[in-house]
Amino acid sequence: MCSCVCGDDEIMGWVARAARARRDEGYHCAESVFLAVAAGFDDGYNESLRLNTGLGGGIARTGRTCGAITGGVLALGHLYGRTDPSDEDSYARVAAMARDVLDDFAREFDSTECEELLGYNIGEGSPAEGDSARRQKCAGYIERAAQLFARRVKEERGSS
Repeated sequence: MCSCVCGDDEIMGWVARAARARRDEGYHCAESVFLAVAAGFDDGYNESLRLNTGLGGGIARTGRTCGAITGGVLALGHLYGRTDPSDEDSYARVAAMARDVLDDFAREFDSTECEELLGYNIGEGSPAEGDSARRQKCAGYIERAAQLFARRVKEERGSS
């Protein structure tokens, strides 16, 4: 786990490396980003990892929202989510944080949709250039999403 006392560049670098390492271990995009961001800010994240299993490939390999994004949103929920349905403040807080990251990611990559980011639907097979090319593209999205989510958590912790 990374110490939260480190600076923005340090935590962003750490989560990017951690997300890449998780991907290299065989975790998919949602799992990789969730593990990196959650581990960067909290020790009790392993129980929640299973929640990410169906999110890779754009939610169940449908090409929808990029797993790097959905995994990061789950990490925000893990860190700041509500356990009481009347806790509207926590709900609004997580939603606002997630929207900020989605907006930043979309500005940078022109989309948050897996199929648009990759140029094909992962559920329909490998791209013409091969699976290693897809894995390389995904690695960049995974690292950047992890950085964006970590930056947003650091900002939130600085304002609390």
